[in-house]
Formats: sequence, C-alpha cells, structure tokens
Amino acid sequence: MKIIAAILLVAVPGALAAAPNGVAEGRLLIHRKNCDACHQGLPSGAGGPLMSDVRGRLSSSHLERFIGNPASVKTGTRMPRLFGETDRDLQQVEAITHYLLSIAPAPPQALPLRGDRKRGRDLYHRVGCVACHQADGTEALPDSVPIVLGKQYYREALVAYLLEPKTELMPSLKLTRQEASDIAAWLQRDVPILREELPAISAEFAKEGRALYLSRRCSSCHGAPEENFPKAPPKLAIQNWQRGCLASQPKPGVPDFALTEAQRDAIRAASDVPLPQEPIEVIDHILGTHRCYACHQRGRKGGPTEARRPFFTVTEQMAESYGDFGNIPPNLDHIGRRLTRTWLRRVLVEGTGDVRPYLATRMPIYNAGFSQDLMDALEAADRRDPPIEIDVSGLPRHQRGHYGRDLLGTKGLNCITCHGLKGQRALGAPNIDLTHTVERLRPSWFKELLLDPQSVQSGTLMPPLFLNRPKANQEVEQLWTYLKELDQRRLPDGLLRTGDFELKPAEAGKPIVLRTFLEQVGAHAVAVGYPQGTHLAFDTRTSQWALLWTGRFLDAMSTWDDRYATPAKPLSEDVYRFLLRKVDRQFRGFRLTASGAPVFLYQENGVLVEDSIVPLPGGELQRTVKRGTQIKRQEIHLHNRKAFFRDEK
Repeated sequence: MKIIAAILLVAVPGALAAAPNGVAEGRLLIHRKNCDACHQGLPSGAGGPLMSDVRGRLSSSHLERFIGNPASVKTGTRMPRLFGETDRDLQQVEAITHYLLSIAPAPPQALPLRGDRKRGRDLYHRVGCVACHQADGTEALPDSVPIVLGKQYYREALVAYLLEPKTELMPSLKLTRQEASDIAAWLQRDVPILREELPAISAEFAKEGRALYLSRRCSSCHGAPEENFPKAPPKLAIQNWQRGCLASQPKPGVPDFALTEAQRDAIRAASDVPLPQEPIEVIDHILGTHRCYACHQRGRKGGPTEARRPFFTVTEQMAESYGDFGNIPPNLDHIGRRLTRTWLRRVLVEGTGDVRPYLATRMPIYNAGFSQDLMDALEAADRRDPPIEIDVSGLPRHQRGHYGRDLLGTKGLNCITCHGLKGQRALGAPNIDLTHTVERLRPSWFKELLLDPQSVQSGTLMPPLFLNRPKANQEVEQLWTYLKELDQRRLPDGLLRTGDFELKPAEAGKPIVLRTFLEQVGAHAVAVGYPQGTHLAFDTRTSQWALLWTGRFLDAMSTWDDRYATPAKPLSEDVYRFLLRKVDRQFRGFRLTASGAPVFLYQENGVLVEDSIVPLPGGELQRTVKRGTQIKRQEIHLHNRKAFFRDEK
C-alpha cells in the first residue's frame, strides 16, 4: 500500500525541524483543502462527505445556504465558495440544491431513542469529543473544529452520523445508540427537531444542477451522487502558483477558499519541497492529519493542551493516584516495537484493544488503510538495533510457568498490586490488565521494559523490580511463559480466591460435563453436574457409574492447574457410591443430547451400549440403557451412602 506523504497539523506544536518555514502549514492546507482532488502532483487530501444521502441530513434551506456561501454557515469550513451574489449565481445554487434533493432518499421519519441532554453533555466532555471540538462554558479552545452543521442535521441523521461517521476526519468513538442519542440531544439542545415538507422539485432545475455539479467539480471531492454519473473531470496541472485558487481575488467560478496571503505563501512553499518519505515523517503526517496529537504525545510533540487537560478524566477515583498515567491517553514513543501488529489492528480498526478501563477518553476506530500505513511506518521507525534477545519457547526447565506465577503473586514481586488478571482486579489502584500480554506486546519489548522501565518509558510508574536480581533474564522468561499459559494455570497468590473455579450448573442453566481426576473414582472420571442439584461421575476406565451426590458440584481449580495437583472432590457431604461390578467393557466416548446431558458409549460383548442418567421433573433420577435395539429404564434408589439401580441388590 502506498504510504501517504507527510503533512502536519499547524496547531500541533513542534513541526518537523527539517521543514522550512511555512512548509508544514502549507502541507496541512493542501491536505485539508483537498487540493489533490482537482490538481496533479499533490499529496492526497481529505475528501468531503458523500452527497447521495444529503437530503436525509439537511433541510433544503440549510443545504441551499451552505452551497451558496459555506463560510457564512460554518466558520473555518473546508468547502470553498463557488458562487457569487448575482441573480445567475443564486439561480445556479438553487439548481444544484434541486438536483441533490431529487436523487437523495427522503429524511428518516422514525424518531431515534429519546436523548437525555444532561447525559449527553457529560458524555461529550468525557469520552473525547472535546479533544477536537469546543467545550461548553469555556472560551474558544485552540484549533476547535466547528460543529455548526451538526446542529442543523435532522436529529435521526445526527444520531446515525455519531454512530458511524463515514468520514476520514471524524472517527467512531464506539458509542451505543443511546449514547449517540444523548449527545445529539445535547448538541441540538437549542434547536427544534426539524420536520420539513420537501419543496416541489423542478425537473428543469435538477437537470441544470446535475450539469453544474459536474462542471464545478463537486464530484472531485464529494463523489458521484448517483449511479452512472459521469466521471469527475481530469485533474489540472498547476502552471502558475499565483493564479486560480491561489490568486488574491479568485475569478468568478474559481473556488475561493478565503486564504490569507500567508496561507497562500505557505502552499507555494510546500509545493517546492520534495515530499518526505522517511518513516518518522510519515508517522508525523498520519498522527497529525488524524488529530492523534490532540490526545497522544510522541517524542516532544502533541498531548492535550492545558485548556483541554481538565476534560481528560478517569472512570474510577483510585486511578487518579497515577496522575497523567491514569487520565491521559498513553505516550506513543516506541509503539512500533512495543505492540504487535495484531494488537495495533485491534486498537485502530476493530476497537477491541482497550486495556485501560479506568481511562474515560475512548480510543476512536479508524479505517484499515490508515492503520496499515501507520503500522508499516511505526515498525520501521521504532526498530531497536540490536534487538533485545529473549527465549519464549518455554522449553528450558527454568522457564516453567509456575515459577512465573509465584513471581507475580504476593509471595514474589507482587505485580498484582497494580495489575489484574482474567477479570480479577488488582489489589491496589488499577493499571493495565495482564491477561492479553502475550497477544499484545512483543516479547523483546516486554523484557526491555521490565529490565529497565525508566530508561525505556520515561516517567513510568513501573518500579525497577529486576534491578540487581542475578536471575533477572530467566525470571522475565518465566513471567512470559506463565502469561502464555494463563488459560491453563491458577491465578497468582493474592488474586486467587476460594470459589473462583467452582462450577455452578444452576447458574449455567444446563448440565456441566468435566473430565477430571476425581477422589473415589480416579484419573479416568467424567463428572456431570445438573442444574437440579444432583450430580454424578462416570468411570471411563471400567465404563460404569461410580458416584452420585447432591448440593454443590465441583471446584475445577485442581483440574485446570498443573497435572500433579490433587484430585478434585465433590463439594458435598451427601455422597453415594454405586455398586461396581467386574465387567468387560471398552469405553467409546460420549455424546451430548440437545439439553447438554451426556450419553456414555461403551462396547460390551460385541454390542454398542448407550448409557445415560438424567433428573426427572419430580426430582427422581432415571437411567436409560440402550443395548442394540433394546431399551431399559431404571430408577435409582439411595440408601446407606450407596446408590442402587432398581434391579440391583
């Protein structure tokens, strides 16, 4: 994929040192004004919204005013003025309006969820909207993006836009429909919900408007609004940087971006400088044009401005003790060698990579093309030479995971004071949950950070736990091995609680089947827990029912931990043993019925037998044995700590 050329945000402090004066601003303007849409040889810019559904977003009066004089409706808009004030100009504006109204679907009629303005105001200021937009009750914040059109949208269209913006410049904040409705109610708090009768559309005006939409190059930025629409006119070569859009007074019909002389000079300066292609410059472009610097810092650049810092908060009070590490989105230094590409994609595109639940500001979702360019550049720019060596095979005996478990717990390095695991909270103020460490971090970074946290991540709260430890290299590998095998091991001491592994069929609402080492049965047991509170165990070594008990089922901790752990045992004193006979049977596995109950299969005297026990509605148990085509059912009787089938003595 072609890497986008570097363009910087003028509002972000610390432009590239290599860029001459004015070039950074010029590149930004070229990108923002989307000059590439009409002119050859310029870096790609940010296109405008599609017009195919504009009738469902804006009323005819708002649409006509915006087309006629964009800056009078939205200060700082990227949309140039294409028409003057003559009668002919006004007629052409009306013609384009009629054309767009004629081809776009009607506004949605169903009302969205009822929005709460108070909740919407809180969400707007808490989840990250004010990183780019104006905050309520404050003076104009630097570089605030106007949201005037949001107030003019139909309410339903605004909710849909907040849920799925469909534009490069506005990412998704992963809002629920209710949250989007609340924020829409806040943004339109002083605006009545619009309901407009569509004016009569003139076919003649619409035909003229279609031709104007093409000749005025509207399709270059906004795309073809209908199927089979003619292709956009070919791009123009720039032969004179003093004329056209860059003239001090553009001629009638030429797009007028209302540029100042300084801005025109900046664009001219940027056009004379070769486009940077170095990874570090490409990163700077992407972070700048997507406003990542509004929340994140990389190097000495970016991060929330002082005016916006108060709006970056935490979701729980304990995290305030971390200062900026608790409420400001993370620093992006070394991110290319810190996070795996899999996790970067989860963060940027899929929206499933959040590991800081205490951070109120949400990480937006971007498109896949943007993330691919960024990942390529980050990996190249942040490569460490030489790389940190770490063995993550788990093969050497010193790497055994139980050593890592001990190190994480209260009897070791006590990592669980700050870090949770598998849904269990940290003992102290919450920090990053370590559950997804192996999927999230590159092993070499994991070791680099643990061995010397302060030099790798300046200002981190991570203490130098491995300083002067003679086996530090081995211990880091032990931690990695434990985290790699986390789904097979117990939680560390301090997080592990009695009952964490208890299996509860009543809560599950269906039978639970567990192959386990079971006390009084042995290493070949299959335990079956029923929601009704009666449970059984089948011995697959002899293919016979072995135990029955009532009450609580099993604690699976010993089963899911190391293989040398003690056998599980029924969580009840009310245990009954079946009479075991000397039989010649070969176990053939089991299958589950539609309800989840197991049917055990074994072969006896050359015949396949199906054997199951299930609770009946009255509380009794019934055994069903199918031998070939013969089916026999038996009731179960309990007496003197023994369980009997009906025909047994």
